[in-house]
Amino acid sequence: HPYSAHERLVATARAHPELWRLVFGLVLITTLTFFLGSVLRTFLMLIVPDFVYSQMDATTGQGNTPASLLILLFSFGLVAIAVFIVTRVVHLRQPIDLFGPLPLAVHQFWRVLRILLVLGVFLAVLPPYDMGEELVSNLDFGTWLILLPLSLTAVLVQVGAEEILFRGYLQQSLAARFSNPLIWLFVPALIFGLGHYAPAEAGDN
Repeated sequence: HPYSAHERLVATARAHPELWRLVFGLVLITTLTFFLGSVLRTFLMLIVPDFVYSQMDATTGQGNTPASLLILLFSFGLVAIAVFIVTRVVHLRQPIDLFGPLPLAVHQFWRVLRILLVLGVFLAVLPPYDMGEELVSNLDFGTWLILLPLSLTAVLVQVGAEEILFRGYLQQSLAARFSNPLIWLFVPALIFGLGHYAPAEAGDN
């Protein structure tokens, strides 16, 4: 079967494949994410001085400062937490099931990471060097280098949370309910694309 490997991801979702669980789950994920975000912002406001919080607030700073961008990226972890809660409570699955067999997931992660690092080096040294827009340095090199480990971790949290939601929760739930791969392959991709469609901010990108 061409999707036998994918079946290992979907197997535990087949116990409760009802569509209402998915719809309710998505609503609950959205609600929980906003609630957890509000709790986090309130907590930060209470413990952080105002002049520091103004540099950290991703809702007003829009990622224009290092602190606000890091907060913005790390806040995607709240999405993952919400997905884990919904997976356990609504779908009666273990959150770890979203990753598939863990030893295999870790093994494949490191294999793919090595390939992507090589690919990234090639893309960095090949033209075009401005990615379609003039690149502007916003930080001095020393500050950038100090923040790099934290920044890479924040990016991993952000993209990881999106993959957990779209390729884990959503795709697996659809595959458990619908056998046609056109549904469980393209619906998550379409929603993902629509969620990132922002021509006012991204321009021709």
